[in-house]
Amino acid sequence: MDPKHPGAVDEILNFGKFWNEEGIRKSKSEIIKITDKIGKLFKRAYRYFAAAKAVRDDMEIIYEEALDRGKFHKEVTGLKKEIFSTLEDTEKQGKVRHLFGSALSPNGVVDHYETIIGKMKKIYYIEGSYIKGISNFLEEMVNEGIKKGLHMEAYHEPLDEKNIEALLIPELNVAITASNKYADTNYKKISVDAFIDKVFLTEKESFLKEDQVMMEKLMKAGLSNIAKAKKAHDELEKFYVSNMNFEGIDQLKEKIMNRILEYEKEVKG
Repeated sequence: MDPKHPGAVDEILNFGKFWNEEGIRKSKSEIIKITDKIGKLFKRAYRYFAAAKAVRDDMEIIYEEALDRGKFHKEVTGLKKEIFSTLEDTEKQGKVRHLFGSALSPNGVVDHYETIIGKMKKIYYIEGSYIKGISNFLEEMVNEGIKKGLHMEAYHEPLDEKNIEALLIPELNVAITASNKYADTNYKKISVDAFIDKVFLTEKESFLKEDQVMMEKLMKAGLSNIAKAKKAHDELEKFYVSNMNFEGIDQLKEKIMNRILEYEKEVKG
C-alpha cells in the first residue's frame, strides 16, 4: 500500500535493504520460473471462481423468482423497528465502512467472524439459500442505519464482492450475520428460505441440484489451484529466507516499536 503522506505522516519501510542480493541473484532463473507459475495458478483459480459465480447466478435467478416479496418486506420492516425503534431520523448522515470478513484461501473458504463480531450483545443470525436475498436484507438495515446517523461496518463475501454477509452496528451493540458459526448461538434467527415459494422450487429442483453440483466442483478446483499457488510460494520463500538479515530486521522492529511508544506518550500528553 502506497503511503498518502510519505515523510510527513507515513513512513516507507524498505525490507529490501536486508536482502543478500548477490545470493538471491544466484537463484534468478528459479525465482522467475516459480513466480510465473504462481501467477498462472492464481489466474486459473480466478477463472474457476468466475465460472462458479456464473453458475450460482443461475441459481439466484430461480430463488429470486420464488421469493415472496410481501413476506420478505414485512420481515425487513419488523426487524428495522426492533433494532432502530429507539432512534430518530437525523440530519447527520451515518457512515458505512465496507470490508471483507471471509476469504477464498488455500485452506478453503475461511472467516474469523468470532473476532470481528466479538462480544456484541445481540447477534442476529440470517440464513438461507438465496445469497442475494440475504444481502438485500442486510442492505435494508444499512440504509436504515444511515438515516439514524449510525456508523456501521458491512462485511462482504469473496465470491461476489457486492453481496453483504454481515453487518455490525457497534453503537447499538448489534450484529447481523450469515456466518454459520452463529447458527446455534444467536439472539434471534431469521430464515430467508421462509419467504421462498417451496412449490416453485420443487418445479426447479433438477436445475438447482445440477447447478449446486457444478458450482461445488468449480469452487473445489479454484481452491485447489490457490493451494498449489501457496505451495509454490513456500518454495519461492526459501530463496529469500536463506538470504535475509533477520538480525537487522529485529533491530528495525525494535526501533519502530520504540518510535510508536514515544508517539503514544506524546498523544497522551
